[in-house]
Amino acid sequence: MDGANIESNYFRVNLFNGVCIAYIDCNIDISHEMKPKGTVVLIHGFPETSWAFRKVIPTIANAGYRVIAPDYRGAGESSKPSSGFTKAIMAADIIALLDHLDIDERVHVVGHDIGGIIAFVLASRWPERVVSACLSECLLPGSNTYTNQLSENPVEYFHFNFHCVDNLPEALILGREKLYIDYFINRRCYRIGAFPPDIITRYAHSLSQPGALRCALDLYRSLDKDAGDTREWVSQHGKCQIPCMVLSGEHSSYGQHAERMALEVVDKPYLTSTIVKGSGHFIPEENPSGFSESWKVLQG
Repeated sequence: MDGANIESNYFRVNLFNGVCIAYIDCNIDISHEMKPKGTVVLIHGFPETSWAFRKVIPTIANAGYRVIAPDYRGAGESSKPSSGFTKAIMAADIIALLDHLDIDERVHVVGHDIGGIIAFVLASRWPERVVSACLSECLLPGSNTYTNQLSENPVEYFHFNFHCVDNLPEALILGREKLYIDYFINRRCYRIGAFPPDIITRYAHSLSQPGALRCALDLYRSLDKDAGDTREWVSQHGKCQIPCMVLSGEHSSYGQHAERMALEVVDKPYLTSTIVKGSGHFIPEENPSGFSESWKVLQG
């Protein structure tokens, strides 16, 4: 399994809910006579696409797993609907994709950044479909830690507020997608070499597609609703009881509060946490081997 195989295993499907989802689907190499170990779903964050896992997918697939890496709704080559950006709806998209692919066994879900919120919702609301959840570098709306971090560190998390302002972000970013993504990534990563110009250009091209910027901003404009949904869910159903791991980059500020935040919504016996060395916020791209190895610890 290599980068060329990843590109050739990039597909698009219209789901029953009317949303078109593009996804990478890499199966194990049966020529190695390796016994399949299950399915791993990788969910990217902002401002990336499924391509963020290009260096992770071969490692996981070669270890015996089928890997599904979707562009979530509004990103990459997926459709750009006018609504539906609560993380519960986006998690339901993943369930619909699994149903389309006839994957009915429980899957390992791994989410980074915004994708981590979606992964948490999947594990909480569809525990019968999830074996484990890995939450990489994500804030969890609905926790007190999330609320406190946004208020105590307004510059660090400036985009959570900026992206929610009506119309202004579109006016300032439109036509300057590459400049914005370059700034956004480089201020939050440790290993700058992980993002060569062609990768920045790829993400900028995705964000410049018609409707993509609006969709990206709506991810953040829906976070207040996500927070309320999580508080209500935990109040009615209790904390998540699926094995979860929180991943934090060694040079990222998330690690200071990641475990405390997760404990607000995940039962303690089900939670582990790990720091990935040599990485800032964008772990799958800054240290893909550390990302993969940390996740495999969760599998025992």
